Amino acid sequence: MTGTVVAGVDGSPASIAAAHWAAREAERRAADLRLLRVVPPETGRGAVAASAGQDRRTRPGGGSLEEAAVRLRHTYRDVVITTEEVAANPLPGLVAAGEGAGLLVLGSGGKNAMSGLLRGSAALGAVSHGRCPVVLVRAGQRSSDEHRPGSHHCVTPGAPYRDVVLGLDLPRPAERAIAFAFDAASRRCATLRVIHSWNMPPPRTLGEAEAEPRPRTGRAAEEAEALETVLGPWRAKFPKVAVVAESVVGSAAGHLLDAEADASLLVLGHRAPTRGAGPHIGSVSDSVLHHAMVPVAVIPHADPEAAG
Repeated sequence: MTGTVVAGVDGSPASIAAAHWAAREAERRAADLRLLRVVPPETGRGAVAASAGQDRRTRPGGGSLEEAAVRLRHTYRDVVITTEEVAANPLPGLVAAGEGAGLLVLGSGGKNAMSGLLRGSAALGAVSHGRCPVVLVRAGQRSSDEHRPGSHHCVTPGAPYRDVVLGLDLPRPAERAIAFAFDAASRRCATLRVIHSWNMPPPRTLGEAEAEPRPRTGRAAEEAEALETVLGPWRAKFPKVAVVAESVVGSAAGHLLDAEADASLLVLGHRAPTRGAGPHIGSVSDSVLHHAMVPVAVIPHADPEAAG
């Protein structure tokens, strides 16, 4: 879980919130932070004329990339912060930025604007085709939102972090996502809440020779035991992380969104598509990314079945 943290900055409120979150994460990791702005290549004389006299490092109303860096350096004095502007189309620019990075952090506009972000080719490509973990941060996200309030409903310095929540697909557990979640919880001294959702098979008409299906209580015990089997080695590797494992029935996305009420971060695994496949986000990730109000980390990993 090392490597430079990269934050995409375009001057929008969402990207500024993402840059601050990225700086805090870099501080937690003792890593460097690189602020990145991807500028589409200018094509044609008209585009050059339209941008004449305007600083290419500046978005109207957002300030320059260097100004953002100065503000962050003032707040996060222990983090080495650099800036970079890349002339590229957004999708390849963001995907390339993730190569070799420990984390790529992008802003989102929340429930309403997030739909446009995720269905845009650049951010969708960064999430579904990126090689490194991608964290999406909504506009308005503050440092205090990561911590539990005190008795007077206000956050005091040193207040404990809210939970890190991991959505686990038990039939195909993503080792990289599990590692990311345990590491995140460890660095925050936070509780890791692991949610595995399952469903009973649909009812069917039983023939005379067919056995009765095992009762729901038996299936629940099996699912809970299987979850503990997967988590056991990770508990041993991170003995100081308090883990709450939940094997629940019903919509995985629904349970994860319910859990965000007391979460500082949601973590999801994402199976990287095979070569030549188009951008795709699974139904659970799609729902969580569109509705979650807390930062969401999407961790790419190889699909064992595809590799085989």
